[in-house]
Amino acid sequence: MSIKLFLKFFIGIILSAIGIFFAFGWLILLLDKYDDSTILFIITLIFIIPGILLLIKASKEYKNLHQSNRLTTINEPENTQMILPIENTNNQTNSEPFQSEQPEINYIEKDGDIPTPPGAVISYLDACALYFWEGKHTNYKIPQYYLRDAFGKNVGPALQKLLQMGFLKYSNIDRNISLKTVPELKAILSERNLKISGRKTELIQRIIENIPENELNELFPVSVYEITSAGEQAAEPYSIIFESNRMSLGFSYYRLLQEKANNPNKSNEVILAQMLYHDLQATLQKQQVHGFRNSISHTKSFMRQMGELQFALDCGILDYFFFVQDIQTFPARNYDQQNYFLTVALEKDARDINLSLEQLLQRFESVLKSINPFGLATDDNISKTISYFQKGLNIK
Repeated sequence: MSIKLFLKFFIGIILSAIGIFFAFGWLILLLDKYDDSTILFIITLIFIIPGILLLIKASKEYKNLHQSNRLTTINEPENTQMILPIENTNNQTNSEPFQSEQPEINYIEKDGDIPTPPGAVISYLDACALYFWEGKHTNYKIPQYYLRDAFGKNVGPALQKLLQMGFLKYSNIDRNISLKTVPELKAILSERNLKISGRKTELIQRIIENIPENELNELFPVSVYEITSAGEQAAEPYSIIFESNRMSLGFSYYRLLQEKANNPNKSNEVILAQMLYHDLQATLQKQQVHGFRNSISHTKSFMRQMGELQFALDCGILDYFFFVQDIQTFPARNYDQQNYFLTVALEKDARDINLSLEQLLQRFESVLKSINPFGLATDDNISKTISYFQKGLNIK
C-alpha cells in the first residue's frame, strides 16, 4: 500500500471517529431536549460525511490496486481450483529504449508422429480424421491438395477403420431425407400423389410414413457421418489438443499431451490455465519481452472464453501497453487505424464488467504499476499509453 493511500485511510478513519464522537453528543442533547442540538448535528455531518467518502474512495483504490494480482479461480465439477496470478518479478524501472527480441515459441506440429498416449485406442491422426468426417456427406470427395501432409493422407484410409470400430456411424433416414431441399421433397410427394403442403419437418414425416423403407434408401442414398459415444471416448486423450487449437493458444502438441499425462485428474481448462501461468512467469523471469507479449495475448483470449472478463481486460491493458511501446519504437508507421480498433475493443471489455471510462483509465495505471513488466511501466510510459488510448477514442 502506498503512503498516499495509507494517509487517505488514516484521515478518513480520524474524521469518521470525530464525527461519531459528535454524533453521540448530539444524541444525548436530543434526548435531553436541548434547543442547541442543531449546531452539534451540523458539526457531526461536517466530520462524518467527508470521513466516510474518503474511506469509500480509498477502499476502491485499494481494490483496484490489488485486483490485477487477484486469484483467478476456474471451477470444475471436481471442485479443482487453479490459481493464475501475474507476479511482478521486476520492480526496477527500465530507462532503456524498448527492444523486442526474437521469441521462444513452441510451434504447433501439423503432421504425424504425435505420440499415442497410454490407453488410447486410436492415434492422433485418426482422432483428427474422426472430427474431420463428422457432418460430412457420404458422397464427399477428398480434395487433391489434402494429400500434401500426413493429416490429409490419413483421412481417407482412416474412414473405413473408424466405421468398423464403431467410432463413426451413418445418419438415420430422417437426417438423410433432410439433406434434400423443400422443392425436392415436394416433387417426391407429388410423384406419389401425396399432399405437398406444410413445413419441411412435416414433409419429411409424410415421406417416411408413406414410402417403404427399401424405396427410401434408394431415394435418399446419401447419409452423413456421425461420431458415436465410443468415438468421443476414443478421441478424449487428445481433447486438450483440440481445445488448445480451438482457442488458438499455440501450444506444442507434445507438451499438451505431457501435461495431460502429468495431471490426469484435472480438466483441460485448468491444465491450459497452468500452462499459460507458467509461460507468463517464465518469460518475465527470463526477460523475454516478445514471449511475454505472446503469452499475454493467448491468456487474454483464453480468459475471455472462460468468462474471466476482469482478467481478460487486465491482459488487454498489458497488450495495449506494449503496442504503444511499438509506436514509440517505430514512429514512422501509421498506427491510427490499429489504435482505433484496439481502443474500441478495450472500452467494450471494460463495459462488459461495468467499468466507466474513468474507472478504465484508473485501471490502466493500477495494472501497469503493480505488474511493471520488465521495468517499462514508468510514469512517462503509462501517461503516453493513456494518451494514445484517449486519442484512439477521440477523447481528451
